[in-house]
Amino acid sequence: MVLSTTMYSQEPTSNLKNDIGINVNAILNKVIFKKVNDEITNPFPDQLSVLTYRHFVSPKVAVRLGLGFDQFSRNDTVASPFSNQLIEEDKFRFYAVHFGIQKNVIDAKKVKLSLGWDWFFRGELQDITRNDFFFTGGIDLEETIFTSIYKENIVGFGIPMGVQYFINDYILISTEFSLEIFNKFSKQKAEFNGNREDEYRKNPNEVNVKLRPPLALFIHYRF
Repeated sequence: MVLSTTMYSQEPTSNLKNDIGINVNAILNKVIFKKVNDEITNPFPDQLSVLTYRHFVSPKVAVRLGLGFDQFSRNDTVASPFSNQLIEEDKFRFYAVHFGIQKNVIDAKKVKLSLGWDWFFRGELQDITRNDFFFTGGIDLEETIFTSIYKENIVGFGIPMGVQYFINDYILISTEFSLEIFNKFSKQKAEFNGNREDEYRKNPNEVNVKLRPPLALFIHYRF
């Protein structure tokens, strides 16, 4: 869920120094369309934030804060005509926060372009369970149980470039893309039929560079 950008009106008498925005793209997908991926992954990997807030310290400069959170469960049962049944239970949680500063670089009356700098943190938790029931020799019912827990944390900074369109003095829409550099830390453990890994197995740290596309659409209210 990506942070959008906004700059307030350049009217000399304006005292609207704050705005709050909501990612309508993520809300529509989550609440209206109830979009859930087949795989247990973040359903909105390129939409960092759900909610944003800005405070303008000058007509062209604002400090910004973005918050993102999502969780869902996916349950599925796959049955075979040959007496085999697989029960899948997946849980997913994603959260994010980032904080930064932005500056207006093109400031027309209706359309504004901005450039900024963000520090961000993102976390992800996956909890996967697989119960496989099957008959052996056509008589005895046996069960295999597999569970896996995966945790991921990402720390980095980004250079956001945003565009905003002002509908009126109080309402605007915006989107943004960002060039990000971040370090990913992840670990996991698993259990198979009671044979459990008590300690998490750490994966190699990864340094990544990514261009986050402008997939989020925000509606902002200024006050």
